[in-house]
Amino acid sequence: PAAMMSEQFGGLRQVRFLKEIAEKTDLSEVLQKLTSIAIHVLDTSCVRCSINTTSDQIDIVSKAMDGFLDTIPGSASDAMEFLQEVDHTPTTSHTHYELPFPVYFVSQSYLTVPYVHEDSPRLTVLARLLSWKYLHTEIREKGGAYGGGANHGNGVFSFYFYRDPNSLDTISRFQ
Repeated sequence: PAAMMSEQFGGLRQVRFLKEIAEKTDLSEVLQKLTSIAIHVLDTSCVRCSINTTSDQIDIVSKAMDGFLDTIPGSASDAMEFLQEVDHTPTTSHTHYELPFPVYFVSQSYLTVPYVHEDSPRLTVLARLLSWKYLHTEIREKGGAYGGGANHGNGVFSFYFYRDPNSLDTISRFQ
């Protein structure tokens, strides 16, 4: 059943279905169905929102969220609850999980800057460039790993690789 659902909603059946809709000249039936779905899905009385932001941005983000909720039918609760984790201190941990799989994954991560910082997009581009222009050659072509690269997001810059016969050498390439 799971494979059938995956095929129906993300496979060739889905592509065929969307192609049929795109080729229709009269979309009134489609719009009627979408409106019916929207009545049930887009009802602010059933909506819960979560916002992750810095304290200096909370007013701006709250106004934007209110503006969005005003465009959705229904009556939203006026009760806004703000939770703040003021005592949060990031910690470094060295974690190793043994899993019963023949393929392994190794990653080394570093804390960087928040998403809204001006250097965040630069680090994201750097991760892509490192993956394509340097790490692919070093890790896969020279080192023999099945794959690897770099990634940046949520204030963390990560190097990763998997199925590597020379894992200790690869970790040294990250440094």
